[in-house]
Amino acid sequence: MSMPAPPVFILGSPRSGTTLLSHLLLSGGGFAVVRSELHAMNIVGPRYGGLKREADREALIEAWTETEVHLRTGISDARFAELVRSDVRSATDFLGAVMGEVCALQAARRWSDCTPENVAYIEPLAVAFPEARFLHVVRDGRDVAASIAKRGMANPAERDEGREVEVAAVLWEWFVSAGRRGCEAFADRSMEVRYEALVSDRGDTLAEVAEFLDHEIDLTRVEEVALGSVSRPNTSFEEDLKKGNFQPVERWRSSLSQEELAKVEGLVGETLTELGYERAVDLQALPEDGGLKARYHRSFTVRQWLKTRTPLGRRTDASALGDFSASGEDDPSLRPADHPEFIRSVVTGGS
Repeated sequence: MSMPAPPVFILGSPRSGTTLLSHLLLSGGGFAVVRSELHAMNIVGPRYGGLKREADREALIEAWTETEVHLRTGISDARFAELVRSDVRSATDFLGAVMGEVCALQAARRWSDCTPENVAYIEPLAVAFPEARFLHVVRDGRDVAASIAKRGMANPAERDEGREVEVAAVLWEWFVSAGRRGCEAFADRSMEVRYEALVSDRGDTLAEVAEFLDHEIDLTRVEEVALGSVSRPNTSFEEDLKKGNFQPVERWRSSLSQEELAKVEGLVGETLTELGYERAVDLQALPEDGGLKARYHRSFTVRQWLKTRTPLGRRTDASALGDFSASGEDDPSLRPADHPEFIRSVVTGGS
């Protein structure tokens, strides 16, 4: 039996295209099909005390087997409990055990995880999985900010009510900076992928990804299988999709007001320029941010430290597994155990 290929971590800011890249890889074959983010490092590990104690592992077993994401792995309740009790003593153990089992069930050569928050955990992931590859997806922060704000994901403090787009832009910058720092530390195992290139030049971009991963990706097969967002974009702007006006690149030109655009570029313009995105607002017209950027960078960093370093932070800041609320939908690629032959055909190409 051939050795499994190194796992792949697809990471980046929320709404940056991590899901699209994940679905493109899954559609190409060879990867275990799990159409969900595992959140092993940012939710499972912190919520259950690093999974070091038996009581925490038993609590995880009880909670996890009630979630939609568990159904999407195709692992039986009994087998999941067996894996956790015998093989799991950390968040990375959990990730490896679950995805290793999925690979065995689906006869897949390798697995991937597309949890965006992994940007903050590149070092422990790189240590735990020494052959792993990291794909850091970067998208224009103005488009990301518009999408995050549209989805109500910015969560500004009460004092910043009405500044959702600005908070979203700072969140994007924090994620991008964390991802770039982490990937630079493991540069030989990391690749930056631009969302815009995935949209405008998919064939060449996937060819570069394929070479980096040492994994064949047939664009024709990708388009034929077309799982998830490959065939139906995972967009915050459903109205554009329905009207046939779907254009995810530089949507900020129509979705942000001039005032919002000036505020966003005033906050994260230097990072946009560093990444090669051309600014649209004259520097002289940029407003003061009132300390918002510094406050939220500090807030994001402190929360991350508390969640990973202190018992109280782990228990109170981490989301509950109940937040894994995803619709089952009528899609055979979502629940592998219900459609094993279909999944096998996706993974192996029908061989």
